[in-house]
Amino acid sequence: MKFRTAVAAACLLALLPIGASPAVAAEPPIHLGEGALLAPRLEPDPPVQIVAATSKYYLTDYGWPTDFVPAPWSIKSAVDGSAKGAYQRHNLDLKDAPELVGEYALQQESGAVVIRKVGAGATQTIYPPPGFLIHDVYANGMLLNDEDSFVLRTFAGVETPVTGVTSARVLDRTDEAFLLGTATGLFVLDTTTGVATKVATLATWTEWAQLTPGRIIWQTSASGTTTTLAWKQRTGSAEGTTVVPFEQPLLPLGDDIAVQVPDTKELAKVSLQDGTVTRNLVTGVHDAADQGNGRLLVTAQAQVASIGSDGVLEPIAQTPPFRGQANDVMLSGDKVLTSTSQPPQAGLAGDGTSIVNQTTDLGANWTKAGFTLDPVGNTPEFAGDAQLTFRREPDGVHYGVVTDSKGSIPFVRPNVDLGRGGKLVAVGVTDSTVQVYDLAARKWIGTTFPKPVGVNGETVWTGPDQHDDLIATANGFSTRLDAGSGCGPAQGIQAAGRWVVVDCAGPGDRILDVQEQVPTRTITLGPRWKLGYNFLIQDTRGTDTAPTEQIDLRVTDLNTLNLVERRYGPIAGYFWPNPSYVPDDADAARLVYNDRNRQPRLVTLDWLAPQPTVDTDKVAPVLTSGDPGPRAQQRQDLTFRYTFQDPATAADPASGIAQYDVRYQDRTSPTAPYGDWVMPPTWQKLPKHQNYVGHFAEQNADTCFQARARDRAGNQGEWSQSFCTLADFAAPALTSSSAGERVITAASGSFKYAFADNSGSVASYDVVYRDALAGQANGKWQYPAAWQGTAATSVAWTPVAGVDRCFMVRARDAVGNLSGWSEPACAAAPQDDRALTATGTVTRTTSSITYKGTISQLKATGATLAKPGEAGLRVALVTVNGPGQGSVDVYHAGVKVGRVSLVAPSSKVTVTLLPVTAFRTGELKIVSVGAAQAVIDGVALLRT
Repeated sequence: MKFRTAVAAACLLALLPIGASPAVAAEPPIHLGEGALLAPRLEPDPPVQIVAATSKYYLTDYGWPTDFVPAPWSIKSAVDGSAKGAYQRHNLDLKDAPELVGEYALQQESGAVVIRKVGAGATQTIYPPPGFLIHDVYANGMLLNDEDSFVLRTFAGVETPVTGVTSARVLDRTDEAFLLGTATGLFVLDTTTGVATKVATLATWTEWAQLTPGRIIWQTSASGTTTTLAWKQRTGSAEGTTVVPFEQPLLPLGDDIAVQVPDTKELAKVSLQDGTVTRNLVTGVHDAADQGNGRLLVTAQAQVASIGSDGVLEPIAQTPPFRGQANDVMLSGDKVLTSTSQPPQAGLAGDGTSIVNQTTDLGANWTKAGFTLDPVGNTPEFAGDAQLTFRREPDGVHYGVVTDSKGSIPFVRPNVDLGRGGKLVAVGVTDSTVQVYDLAARKWIGTTFPKPVGVNGETVWTGPDQHDDLIATANGFSTRLDAGSGCGPAQGIQAAGRWVVVDCAGPGDRILDVQEQVPTRTITLGPRWKLGYNFLIQDTRGTDTAPTEQIDLRVTDLNTLNLVERRYGPIAGYFWPNPSYVPDDADAARLVYNDRNRQPRLVTLDWLAPQPTVDTDKVAPVLTSGDPGPRAQQRQDLTFRYTFQDPATAADPASGIAQYDVRYQDRTSPTAPYGDWVMPPTWQKLPKHQNYVGHFAEQNADTCFQARARDRAGNQGEWSQSFCTLADFAAPALTSSSAGERVITAASGSFKYAFADNSGSVASYDVVYRDALAGQANGKWQYPAAWQGTAATSVAWTPVAGVDRCFMVRARDAVGNLSGWSEPACAAAPQDDRALTATGTVTRTTSSITYKGTISQLKATGATLAKPGEAGLRVALVTVNGPGQGSVDVYHAGVKVGRVSLVAPSSKVTVTLLPVTAFRTGELKIVSVGAAQAVIDGVALLRT
């Protein structure tokens, strides 16, 4: 339901703390200074870069200079490293660094040279005469050129025309001379006389040449791994060619060549005389530069030093440990991450890759995070235990990579955002749509969402739509918040905890309350705003009415209706295009930012007001219904639905349902106890619109659900009663079945059966039978209509003399699980004695206690009853046993199957089952074996 304006106005006073009043004009922000500086991440041997070097002075640099007020360049002595002069630094560009020539530090700008003698304070700007350009500078002046000539002009204004060459490139320079190159030769220009002397003939231009104390060296060709150099003595005729097993850049060392090998951080020397390579001349090298006198200035082993052709390293000054800097800062809970790269240095071909460091104890201990960042221009992100970094392919395409405890997932698109909490990733699919990836489940969720999206935990926010609603989607469910008219389409959405902030296309950006207690408020957002837990941060210059050059953080308390603000800083952002600051990804009122020295500082916002609450509601919500479906159902995908009501009275108005929690327990056997309660994380703190959960149960698991609710005032109810359902896939199991005695002499019979089912009851039964008539095969199974789908647990039947009847039964439960047919259970009604033919001494008579009321008395040895064509595997003989009775032999199909004695203490009808034999068909004979009579009542041939 939308939060209507009228309701908002009516509830506004109720939402304020006691003694508060409605929103008033915001008080001026109070500046709270800088945040807490984290302990330093020290680099004990910083890779100091050499910006400029001569035989007398040098200039080094490392790290990023202080933002807004960078420290001046410090020119130092090449003898002892002492400071010899400071040179104002106007910006962060290395091109701003002064050039060291002789006794001067100078810069070229706007067609002029600004010079200052090292150690002096005054500067002088020198312009060339009309028609001339500054070609280069030397120790005491400038090399000028017009269209067809060179001129040497001292800083004092004395000019000397250059002879011997009219157009050339400057390839090298010493304090006394230039080495010039043309397409046909190399020339040494004496800066005192202006005479250019040709020292070598070339077939074409050379890309590299050096003027050493005793030689001229130049490159003639290069391959992927080697450089071919020609050389010539400056005095005398000695010359030669050497193949150097290294690529450029090469450095002169004495009259030979040195190479800085970045992979091994060593300085190697190559002799031009014979090509001998001396490895590890200096180890641990960070940078090296030509001093113009046959020596190299190197930074290595935590020092600045000079080395000559003899390989002796002469220390000049120590390089103290450097306080590591940060490009980007990230914060989640106790973990602070920083990415670090060094700025591009003159003559350094670094790839700009950033190293990521982390600390969990405010900088007391720093460790490498285990991954690096490619220089692709995208800001890394860190949330939960997941990191988002970006990689660049060789073809220039870059993409996002998310790494968490399960591994890394590349998303081959440049527009990737890690959601707050590190659970979801938003990936741009088109210019207007986004897909969202669930990191825990390792799968895409839903279809596409319209841009922009705000991801918080497992919730994706989109909108406003055509109805001015923001839409929150979580776990397949959606809810809406009224953003008010005139906002959309949104430029950006962020959500954290209770608040959602929308960067609107129209005037007045919006702050929305997820709990719909606080009316929608408006705020003006800057380009780099970020939402934290109960606060908003932006960067700003000075105050709104009096901007200054200082960049501060402006923090807005979203818990106060009039949006109280405080400021922190200064932060980096004057020269840096993208100041780095982020709120804590965890639900905490903290943030981290980069100060002007690129040092991370942590701010705890302990001044934020508590969240507004509805204080009068003291009663928790109560359950009104719970439904898991039928008590038993033949499905595993279960749905538990529930409804709650937040009770309200005049004295205790309801604040409304805010969230639900659901849990379950199950058992897989009806005789087993239920297991422990399980509380899936995705079932906790469910939004108010989600009044059901889905659960995939094991087959035959009996699952019970309970739910509870909490209202907006924080009142939480007790767990509800249990609502249970059985995922029933098990058919009933037979426990017993019986057709009674195997041979039945009664006038009626009953087939009884029993089944057990995991649901506790059986719904219905099907019963079938078949008959085997005397001397015939088994008949077909019969399906009496009254016996199909019956709820009865027995069926009655009437025996027929000479018929062997078998029964089978099956059962089904309430959800339709059907058992198999039981094994046949059989009962045979015997044939009466009159069905057999008598021979010998046989008396036929009647009896009231016998099967059919008749008997046959075999009164002499050999007296016989017989019947041909009888089939079966077992003979059942019905006799009247008693005192003085005799015995009979029983034959079937010519085989004697047994002798039966009829002797008994008292007279009674007796059924005797003879041994089981092979199934036979043939004559059945009962033969008396003694003088004592044997009374025969009937006989049955059994098929089973």
